[in-house]
Order: sequence, then structure tokens, then C-alpha cells
Amino acid sequence: MLHENLAPGTIELYERQYREKLAPAAMMIRPIKEISSADIQTMLNGLAKGRLDGKEIDVSQSALKNLYKYLKRLFKYLSNEGYCQDIMISITLPRLEVESDSKRIKEIEVFTEEEIRKIIETPNRKQFLFQLALATGLRASELLALTYDDFKDGNVSISKQINTHYKIDESSYREYERVIQKPKSPSSVRAIPLPLNVQEAFKKYTIWHRQEMLRNGYRTDYVFTSESGRFLDKGNLRIAWIRHLKRAGVEYRKFHACRSTFCTMLCKNGVPLETASKLMGHSDVNITAKFYRLVSSSEMKKAADKIDSLFSIEN
Repeated sequence: MLHENLAPGTIELYERQYREKLAPAAMMIRPIKEISSADIQTMLNGLAKGRLDGKEIDVSQSALKNLYKYLKRLFKYLSNEGYCQDIMISITLPRLEVESDSKRIKEIEVFTEEEIRKIIETPNRKQFLFQLALATGLRASELLALTYDDFKDGNVSISKQINTHYKIDESSYREYERVIQKPKSPSSVRAIPLPLNVQEAFKKYTIWHRQEMLRNGYRTDYVFTSESGRFLDKGNLRIAWIRHLKRAGVEYRKFHACRSTFCTMLCKNGVPLETASKLMGHSDVNITAKFYRLVSSSEMKKAADKIDSLFSIEN
């Protein structure tokens, strides 16, 4: 399976699904030929209820889907190699038995306008990174892959992302690596207009960053790096984010809440759903729609402040 030209991140994802959900299953002690489609379907149905062999287990619909995709690839490979039949042909992917959509929508985390102000006005070496995340809704992997050439004519162009994952070879040796690659979906390639205040903040940040390069003796084309010019990864970003929110006096939310906040702001300011979906880089407009369902029609009519005024920093 490692020779099927899968992306390293996909290989890591499949390996994790096997290690966390398939390997612990009781049926795995039996020879592969003795595992039936009924065994697989029963396991998937149990996971959809949050249980594996009678024990509770945390699982999401996306994790369940990834496991299903992994199993399909696995048994297709085993069948082609003559180890057993492809028993996944008759297997169906169950829906996770979770709470209603309305309750899940409420779980989307966003920042209030007051919290946004605190986040972007609190001094920090990564202050502009956080401001840009809130003003554009970029994914962490897209932000950390930005180069100065990506900023042009008042827009920021997204054509790449940075991914960190374990590279796994045929002997199961795991080596951590960081790669710059094209976005997984064509819809993620996009250009996002920057509010005027963010454009000004970028100019100031560029000057500051160049001064740091001279002071610390490094050179880079990447916009966001460590103080020595090294790549930042999501782990570095998460630690900095936690510290920044604490310093700003804002209740902790995941960094992804910046993206959710941007999407809901688009809705509140009357941006059409299709346009918002393109700005977000969503592969399916229905993904964007769940954020729009979060915002009531009365909130949309109020839509007090435009995004541009929201991101001005008082000196």
C-alpha cells in the first residue's frame, strides 16, 4: 500500500486509523481470511455509536469516514495480492449517532468583536499573524506557508500550504518531516482581498521583520518564522496562541476559531453564500452554509460594522 503514490499525510492518517481503531478490535487476533464483511460492518456500526467491542471510544464522523476509506484500500490491496476476498464491497458507511445538527451548529466557536479587538491590539511578535488569521480566515497551514510574494495589489494569494507529519516507511519507522505542498483541493487556491487596515499592518510588519532578519542574522522569504528564521509549525503556533489569548484576557478557543469567526463575519455583513465559500476555500458550499445557519436573520440585518473598520488598531 505504501507504493500507491499516496501523499505522506494520507499515509500517516491511515496508519493512525489502523493503530487507534482497527488494531485494538478483538477481531484482529484472527487470520485475515476469517474476518467477514459482517465483522467489519458490526465494528463500524459500533464505532458510530461511540463503542468498540463494548468499550466507549471517542470518534468523529470524519474519523469514521477515514477508517472506512482505509479499509476499502486495505482489502482491495489484500484481494489483489491474493490474501483474501475484497469484503468491503457490501459494507456501508454508517452515520455517527450524535446530537442534532442545530446543537452541533451551536458548538462552532467564534470570537466577539470585543475579543477580536483584544486579540489584535495586544502586543506580540506574532500579532500580525493573528490579525491576518482573523481578517482572512486562512487555515493555519496556509498562513505558515505564506511568502512575501503572496502579497500583491491588496490581496493575499493562497497556492500552497505547510504540512507536518510522520513519514512512515515499509519497516514502520516514523520520521517527523515538514513539507510545502499544493492545497489538497483546487478550491483552496484563491486570492483574498485584504482590508485597508490589514494592508497597512502588513507594511509595518514587513519593515519590522526585515529589521529582525538583520539583527538576528538570517534571511527568509517566508512571512512567519521563528526568531532564527526557522519554519513555524502548528505546535509552535498553538503554544504561542494559548499564551497570546491569556495575555489578551480572552477565553481560550482553538486557533481554528479565527477561521470560523471570519466566516460568520462574512455572513453578518451580507456577503453571498457562494462568495463566502470561495473566500473560505471550501470544496463544498454546504460546509460554508453551516456557518450561515449559525447567524440569525436579525443579526444579518444589523451587521453594524464592516470588516475593514473592525481591524483598525489604535496607536
